[in-house]
Amino acid sequence: MQLGAYSFSYTLHNRTVAEISLENYYLKTRVGNPVSSVRQKTREMWASIGINGSFFCPAERAYSYCWANNGTSSDRIVAGISHSKYPEDTGERGIIWVTADNEALFVQNNNRQWYMKNTNQYKIGDIYYGIGNFPILVDEWVDVTIEMGHLMDNKMYNKWRRSFICIPEEADRVFMGFVANKSVYEMGRYLIDTYDCHFAINLDAGASSAMVIEDRHIIGPGRRVTDGYVAVAKPEYIEKQLSEYQFSSNEKRNINYIVDAFQFEIDKRWNEYRDSLVEKFKTRESSSIFYPLVDRRALLREVAKRIDKLEASDDFGFIPYE
Repeated sequence: MQLGAYSFSYTLHNRTVAEISLENYYLKTRVGNPVSSVRQKTREMWASIGINGSFFCPAERAYSYCWANNGTSSDRIVAGISHSKYPEDTGERGIIWVTADNEALFVQNNNRQWYMKNTNQYKIGDIYYGIGNFPILVDEWVDVTIEMGHLMDNKMYNKWRRSFICIPEEADRVFMGFVANKSVYEMGRYLIDTYDCHFAINLDAGASSAMVIEDRHIIGPGRRVTDGYVAVAKPEYIEKQLSEYQFSSNEKRNINYIVDAFQFEIDKRWNEYRDSLVEKFKTRESSSIFYPLVDRRALLREVAKRIDKLEASDDFGFIPYE
């Protein structure tokens, strides 16, 4: 995907489905306590992409029949720590997850063994980041939505915007996002045919729908949610993007204007002001808000580099810079 003057190691399909390379991105999960927005979660995790995760009972009057306390029975594992109500039994839920080495996999472990085949059930202890949800859509290229009829409510039968996360057989990528105008029954076959999904699970949609890419809402913003998946660009990948970034003509003009303005201020306040400015730019550039935003970080880094070369002149004249 090309944005501005740099490229990401993800592809955006149909505007709302992100294909994410696990070579350059970490897949992580975030559990909110208290609940928070998907955008806030992506910032807290220094993430490039974020999507809401499992079903939960929001603390709203309209949902008073299901606890209304932001609670959930869904499985949530964050950095190896389980926040699951039933950590050894996923029940009807499946989990798309990664190991500590960022290797993606699917697991389903139903101790009652009443409809699923318990895929990778003995690897449940290897989950480092993961979220469980239902219905399971695809299990080893098989559309299993027909087996989930007893879990469906009326809203799932209707054509609507649906969200999902899935992995192909190679498990070197993750697809996650939203599909328009589909019933849950249609999702399994669609994901196999469109994205070659080997495993896939449904994610929460409706009023919770939210997806953020590079700090911008693609879907949503939706309500505050309890958890979600995020994709965090690896530091070495971000640095590579920064080192290769090419400024547009407009960006170069803006940098020149900024540096010219600070030259005038440095002439008035001497070099101590320059050093303070450089530190402020460096701090801002490395903040969580700007971490995944290569174009903004590149601009801040370039401005800091140029300001660091400025010197106040005796006659307060302008000192040219390279």
